[in-house]
Amino acid sequence: MNFSRAALGGRVRKARSGEAMQREKARLLAVARFEPLGRAALAAAQDGAQVAATLLDAPVGMCTLVEERAVRFVGAVGLTGVRELPREPGLCVAAVSSGRPRIVERADLDRRTCDHSLVRGPAALRSYAGVPMLTGDGFEIGTLAAGWPEHRVPEPRAMAALEAVARLVVAAFEAPASAEAALDAVTGLPAGLPFSERLVVLAGQVAWERTWGAILVLELDGLETLEARSGPDASAPLRRALAQALRAALDGEAEAYALDARSFALVAGVGLGFEPSRASARIERAVDAVRLAGFGELRVRVGVATYDERSVPKEAYRLAGWRAYAEKADRR
Repeated sequence: MNFSRAALGGRVRKARSGEAMQREKARLLAVARFEPLGRAALAAAQDGAQVAATLLDAPVGMCTLVEERAVRFVGAVGLTGVRELPREPGLCVAAVSSGRPRIVERADLDRRTCDHSLVRGPAALRSYAGVPMLTGDGFEIGTLAAGWPEHRVPEPRAMAALEAVARLVVAAFEAPASAEAALDAVTGLPAGLPFSERLVVLAGQVAWERTWGAILVLELDGLETLEARSGPDASAPLRRALAQALRAALDGEAEAYALDARSFALVAGVGLGFEPSRASARIERAVDAVRLAGFGELRVRVGVATYDERSVPKEAYRLAGWRAYAEKADRR
């Protein structure tokens, strides 16, 4: 048997590497518990990003979830149009990996961060400070952070306060949904929690069988115009009318969910084939019916991701959401 120091060191490193991989798998499962986030959790994430920026006197505040291949921004202040970035080392990923607060005083000069998208991209961050967000069972799911376009070092008291805010944000993520939250109060459709549970059920189908055709995300435009003209509650009748029109137009060929005040999701083709053109035609029919009912402001952007593109339902949902968002950007 080889008891040399080099051999023992190699075994220790291999064992630690295996432990780290198992830990990361468990951490990713913890992150998956919060996809998609409900309305209350998204509001807490956005509030957390705002408080992070205020506490640290920074123009940029961030609340992120660190996933397997990407860092997803679930709350952001001062980052226009940034919803997701590749999983790059140095900033949020480093804070999650270490499990400790992370301060980078000269991000533009540090070789570990100088090529990061938030540093070399339009945000042009020069300093960063973030803390990991820990679940109740001890997994680092993401970060609460702030950034500056100049060189700054936050005070220790501010960082301690940021850790306290991160705990409050995670508590909001983990708060059990009430029974009423299962249905959207305005539309009567299943809401975000049932949709998340449906994605989990689809993912558990034996041998990834083709039991669903696509995930569609519908983003509503024109609500701001309606609310500015008729008041903050004016969009509720429009959403209710659209939900009714979708039920009639889809005729049982897709399951509809109301995710928040401005978006719907559809699970299409369950147990059937899926034809994108037919689904799109039925959505257009529903939208036209709502416009004719007196809501001419309504515009709907649709993102579609099929089983052929993403066999994992949650990944299909994220791709569909990104495509709906990209359609908005293309219209500008």
